[in-house]
Amino acid sequence: MTEADLEYGSNAAESDDENLWGDIDFEEVQDDPFFKPDDTYRCRITEAVRRKTNAGNPAISITYTILRGEFEGQRIQEFKTFPFKWQLKGFSSEEDMNNGENFNQRLKTSSSRQMSFIKQRMRDFGFATTEMNQIKPKMLLELPPMDIVMVHGKENRENVRGVKLIDPDTEADEYDPLA
Repeated sequence: MTEADLEYGSNAAESDDENLWGDIDFEEVQDDPFFKPDDTYRCRITEAVRRKTNAGNPAISITYTILRGEFEGQRIQEFKTFPFKWQLKGFSSEEDMNNGENFNQRLKTSSSRQMSFIKQRMRDFGFATTEMNQIKPKMLLELPPMDIVMVHGKENRENVRGVKLIDPDTEADEYDPLA
């Protein structure tokens, strides 16, 4: 197939026995057009927004933009849901919490676990526990570059496995908690 064959409206390449895609092998093409392999990436946080899930629960959406290498300029998204205060206390609604009704230990445990993951990430970002109640999105945007370890999880979704801030005064080796 020549470039001339690909002209708009040309029938030169259209026959029943010729492959529409020429010699391209779809076995070698990624399913996800934004695919990045599991690796460590030097990034900066370029967006941090509080959102709501489809179920109405609060969440934080953090966008990391890759600063160098083959995937420079591409983004990695981290989305962490967090519970409402009444869920942390083991109640499925604010009304139940106020009335002291329908306590659920499993809900309390899972809600606490969610917050522990968020607390770990905030520590990774360099925040002391005493500072965490005062974190604003702008503060995340002001953090120095960082190395993040990205791995694929369920349904081939990108997951941020680890974060290490980079001291701008040193040329640190890339972080790899999986090594």
